[in-house]
Amino acid sequence: MIKLKSFLIICIAFIMAFMGIKYPCYGEIINGNNLIYSKEMIPKIIKVEQINENKIEFSYDMPVDKAKGTSPNNYWIRDIVNIKPAGIASLGKNDKATNENSLTKDMVEITSKNESNKDFIMTFSKNISPGMTYRLIVYGITIPGNSDFSGSNGFLIFTTK
Repeated sequence: MIKLKSFLIICIAFIMAFMGIKYPCYGEIINGNNLIYSKEMIPKIIKVEQINENKIEFSYDMPVDKAKGTSPNNYWIRDIVNIKPAGIASLGKNDKATNENSLTKDMVEITSKNESNKDFIMTFSKNISPGMTYRLIVYGITIPGNSDFSGSNGFLIFTTK
């Protein structure tokens, strides 16, 4: 099986090189939805902070697909103290992230802060309680033009003001 995967990766790289498409063939290879992704092709969340009473700003290390970046169902907020989610959280401290407990359009609106599609604003439908500690969890975000990816884009912990 490993030989087959290696062969397929080499074939894909050869075809893309023949077509003049740059393909980063270095780093760890990750399989998501039966598609092969180089680690360098997967955006990672690198910053999150509360910017006012109902907004947080977060950033990725590279431009992301705007539709995916602004879709609430790619995000979860874990309350890392309470068993039941409190405040803006969609997960309690022991809950697993699933499609059923992601953020929703009723809970939050996500907009791109600028044209770079690296920086986003998450506006909650209610005010954020001060002094809470949360983990922002991100899945399924791709670079512009890439197919679906269901893996992790990382997580960051933040404390509200």
